[in-house]
Amino acid sequence: TLIAGPVTLPAPVGARRVDVRTAREMLAAVLEAAADADALLMAAAVADFRPEQPAGQKIKKSAAALQIRLTANPDILQAVAARREQSGFPRVVAGFAAESQALLENARAKLARKRLDFIAVNDITRTDAGFGVGTNQVTLLFPDGRQETLPLQSKQAAAERIVQRTAELLEALG
Repeated sequence: TLIAGPVTLPAPVGARRVDVRTAREMLAAVLEAAADADALLMAAAVADFRPEQPAGQKIKKSAAALQIRLTANPDILQAVAARREQSGFPRVVAGFAAESQALLENARAKLARKRLDFIAVNDITRTDAGFGVGTNQVTLLFPDGRQETLPLQSKQAAAERIVQRTAELLEALG
């Protein structure tokens, strides 16, 4: 199952796609799909905040001092972690961290806080990896302190390694 926001990318062959527009819709879709899932790979994140009161119409430039109050979006991985603690599903959960500073420290904190089986972290300040290019360089962090740094490679190769690690974790669970 692929749960996607408003993007123009096609769904992979064989995937059931669920389109969502808001963080709350994504939360509901993820919780439903993860209820009996073997694995959950959270490869992208919704915005941390949304306008408290969305404008019903276009806001004109003539608006004097524009102030937009923000409210937090739901933390989808935190909700998954809470549900997983009760149900045991999904059996394996992988998260991603796109970081611009203190990469490993921030990713380790997220790994623990979200109770993930592993996290893939990448440096978004690099020009040869991540956003806008076809390559990526990620480091996989595990709760037991293990760390696996993948070489700079195609995004497909990095994704294949992440899926392989997920499969290995599932196999270890029996």
